[in-house]
Formats: sequence, structure tokens, C-alpha cells
Amino acid sequence: PKKPALSTFDDIITMINTAVDPAIKATSILITNTSGLNQLTLVKDALGNYLLQPDPVQPDRYLIKGKRVVEISDHWLPSGGETSSPLYPLYYGDFKQAMTLFDRENLSLLPTNIGGGAFETDTTKIRVIDRFDVQLTDTEAFVAGSFTAISDQKGNINTAATPTTTNHKEK
Repeated sequence: PKKPALSTFDDIITMINTAVDPAIKATSILITNTSGLNQLTLVKDALGNYLLQPDPVQPDRYLIKGKRVVEISDHWLPSGGETSSPLYPLYYGDFKQAMTLFDRENLSLLPTNIGGGAFETDTTKIRVIDRFDVQLTDTEAFVAGSFTAISDQKGNINTAATPTTTNHKEK
């Protein structure tokens, strides 16, 4: 996405609840880059508690509404936008349903102990050729979102006036 689609934590919850078919919701995950994960870990509720919680089974992983948040390096999943206001990616869905990995040709191995300088260094070198292709097979199995910052949640303020009691003396 070229512009931020998410601005509050509730937007992320809405994405989880409504963005993909309920049949694949159980196997869906969230994916963001390292910088995006850092921004998500800083979001707090009205009491100052962090909203992104560690997985109780594996504390080095994070969960949002029970969905695992997978971190991809900024190198492989870069942020968009300007340096002063980066646009962090956030994908949600079942990526095993969304794409298929095809082996385009059988694996080819070729060892040599003569060529490529192997004879001079008394080594054996191995050439491996493997060709793969990835094709998108179900475009509705995931959704793409982005954010620049997720705002902290604010508390509900009770604006109703509280009744007061006064003592009146009878005359």
C-alpha cells in the first residue's frame, strides 16, 4: 500500500476480525518488518500497559488477539514512504493458502576436484542448481495494510456528574 490504512490498534483488530474468510482465520498470521514490529510493541493502553503481548509458550514471539506476529528483516521487507515518515507494512492472512512454491526443474549437483581451482587447493567443489517459482494462487487469502504510527489507546472518561449530598438544617 502507498498510504497508511491503519492508525489505531482497533484498526488492526478489525483487520483480524473481518479481512479474510473465516475458514482460514484459524491459520492466519500477521507479518511486518523489524521497524514495524518495534512501532507495534510501543503501543499502550489507557493504563500504560503494552498491547502487544508475548506468547506465553514462546516469550520471544508476539501475539495480537491470539494471532502470531512474524517479523521479517527490514532488508527483505522494507518500509515505504519517506525517511521522516516511514510507511510500515502489515500483512494478515494464511500465506500457505495464498501462494504456491513450484520446483521448476530437478535439482542438479555437479562435483569437481579438478576445475575452478579445486586441483590447486586440493579441494572438491560442488555446483548446485535448483530452480523454483512462486505463484500467487489465492488473492483473497491475505490482505495488505500499512501504518506510519499506531496511536495509544485512550481511556473512557465518565463525564456524568456525580450526585452530591448536602445537609440542610430545618428551621
